[in-house]
Amino acid sequence: MSPICIDALNFQWFKAGPRVTHWQSVATARGGVGRTVDAFRRTGWEPIVFIDAALKTSEAQLKWQRRRKEEVKKEEKRVPQANSVILGELFSDAGVQVHYSLASDPDDTLAAYAQHLGGAVLSSDGDYQRYIGATYKQYSTFEVSQGTVILQPWQKGKRSSSPRNLPEQLPATQSTSGALTEIQQGIMQYMRGAPSPLVRKLGNPHVTVRSLRQALYSRMGVTELVVEKFPVWSEENQQVEWTEESVGPDPTLAHLLDHPQQAVAHIFPEALSPNQKPPGVQNVQWLNHVYAMHAVVFELCCLSKPGEVGKLVPMLETAGRGLGLW
Repeated sequence: MSPICIDALNFQWFKAGPRVTHWQSVATARGGVGRTVDAFRRTGWEPIVFIDAALKTSEAQLKWQRRRKEEVKKEEKRVPQANSVILGELFSDAGVQVHYSLASDPDDTLAAYAQHLGGAVLSSDGDYQRYIGATYKQYSTFEVSQGTVILQPWQKGKRSSSPRNLPEQLPATQSTSGALTEIQQGIMQYMRGAPSPLVRKLGNPHVTVRSLRQALYSRMGVTELVVEKFPVWSEENQQVEWTEESVGPDPTLAHLLDHPQQAVAHIFPEALSPNQKPPGVQNVQWLNHVYAMHAVVFELCCLSKPGEVGKLVPMLETAGRGLGLW
C-alpha cells in the first residue's frame, strides 16, 4: 500500500451541533476513525497521522489566544477538550502510526516524511505546495463512500506561502501527545485555553485543577516555578482576561494521579451529578462542562504515567457510561 501522510487537525473528526454533547462527539469519533482507516486501506493507502505538539510561534500564539478569548466571551467550545490526545489514541487503536510533531513549523515535519516515504499528503493547507523539489502529490479533501476513500486532488492556483527547502533530516516527533512539551523542553510555562463553554459563568476548570497539576509537576521532578496562563472572565471589567500565576510542585494530591475517578470526585464533586445543572445554563453546555471537568483531570492522570499510552478514551468512556452520557 502507498503511504499517505494526513494532517489530522485539518479535518473534522468530531461531530458537532447544538444538540451534540462532547461525550457523544468522542463516542462517535471512535467508530468514525476506525471506519475511515479501513476505507483508506481498502483503497490501497496506508494512513500515517501527524498532529501538532510543538510550541507555537509568537504570531500563531497570539492568533490562538484571540480564538480562546472569543470562545469564553461567546460561551462556545466546538471541539472536545483533549481532542489532539483523543485523535492520537483513536488512530493508534486502529493500527495507524501517529507522529506528534515537535518542529516549530509542523508542516515541515509532514512534508519531510511524505517526501522521504514517497507518499502523498492529505491536507487543505496550501503551505505544502511551497517546498522546493517536493515530488509528493497533495490531496485536499476526502470522502468515504461504500467502504472506500475518494480523494480530491489539490487544485493548482491556490495561494501558498513563500518557497522553502525541505528539511535535510526528518524532524523530531513523538508517538504520544506533547501536552507538557514546553516543560519537558525546560520552558517553565503552561498556557491552555477554555476546556468548557461555561468558563464565563462557572470559571476555568484548568484553574480549579491546579493542585492536581502541581502534583504532576512533583512527580515529573520539576523543581522550578511554572508560569500558568489561562483565559478567565472578569466580572469587574466585563471582559476576558488572561490570569497568570507562578506555581511550584506540590505532592499533596499525588495519590490521586493514580485514581482518576477519585480525583474527579475530590476536585469536581459537581461533575458526578450531571442532572443537577445550575440555573440559567443550557443542558448541552452543562454536559459539556461536566465532560471538561472529567477531561482535564484524566489528562493529568494519563500524563503522570508517560509509558502507559492509550488510556484517556477508555477513562472517558467508563465515566460517561457511569453517568449515562456515553
